[in-house]
Amino acid sequence: MVNTLQIIIQMPLVNLSLPPNAMLLSKSLVSMASFDFIPVNSINVSIFHFKSDPEEELRYIEVGMETKNFILNCGTMLWAIFFWFFMVLIYYLVKILSRCFKKLEKVKIKLGEIIFFGMLVVLLLESYLEVIIAAFL
Repeated sequence: MVNTLQIIIQMPLVNLSLPPNAMLLSKSLVSMASFDFIPVNSINVSIFHFKSDPEEELRYIEVGMETKNFILNCGTMLWAIFFWFFMVLIYYLVKILSRCFKKLEKVKIKLGEIIFFGMLVVLLLESYLEVIIAAFL
């Protein structure tokens, strides 16, 4: 269902002439379809020191792609990907330590279920369209 919503939101990129009511609906659903729940643009600019070159074409601005920069366009999803890789590193650290401490075996199993089959992976699978469009821009 989220993938369908993302495709509908990305329709202005196809350069079709949409009626104003469809454009209004598209603009109101952009943040939900792109998983931009946390405003991280100011954090990305301060950490990575990117200058925001504004996008010239209106159709990209309408779908939430304000710049040509991949990191600034990904927004929250970039941090979700960083968090997932951090959790994988923790999982392998716990896996190594579980060889010495048998009590960590249950923690390793539970952490593996959360990392590899949990909500973060579902979020990454559902948002691949947004990340791919930001990469191709």
